[in-house]
Amino acid sequence: MNESDNSLVEPGLHFYWYEIKPGEEAGAWWGQLAGGMWRLVTIREELEVVRAQQAIEKAMRRLESHVESYLVRAYELRERVLGLLRIRTGQAKDVERLRHLSQRADALSRLKGAEPELTEAAGNLLSLLDGDIGLRNMHTHQFYLSLGLYIGATIFDPYDALLDVSHKPAKRRELEVILRREVRRTAQEYIEKVEALIGAVQKVLETK
Repeated sequence: MNESDNSLVEPGLHFYWYEIKPGEEAGAWWGQLAGGMWRLVTIREELEVVRAQQAIEKAMRRLESHVESYLVRAYELRERVLGLLRIRTGQAKDVERLRHLSQRADALSRLKGAEPELTEAAGNLLSLLDGDIGLRNMHTHQFYLSLGLYIGATIFDPYDALLDVSHKPAKRRELEVILRREVRRTAQEYIEKVEALIGAVQKVLETK
């Protein structure tokens, strides 16, 4: 539902989409960016749980889910920081050029004339987001992000690999050791990504 429907709702907690009203755009974008940062904090906490998870199949399922959530939340940060920069500078065309790596340096240079601190902080945030572009751009609403067990040039489904050795306890334990190590490594990698983004968002918010 949206805000205009709230007179029809029973008392209690319900979800709604916040509508930005004319005249409050800058504050709303700032608030949305802060909210996006706190949702990243939640993802970091979930990844910390994954890192300690002993049941390997449960750990892999959670890792897939939380990394996919991270990619979506990170993408939202980009849209929100661009929205804030667009409102604060009034230079919509240059802000739009920030989406394109080949045009970003020139656009940042012009935007710094209007909002130097915000532009610097926003540029840093965008540069952190660039590293996930390749994986994030593969996201669709048709498929889930999946883990693959890479051995040389071959990719195996780790769940199938576990099933294949289900009747060979020693082999299964050996495979679980490998998978658990990789789950922890990958969870830590994304925890560090999240922490870097949180720091970058805080720098943007401090320019208010």
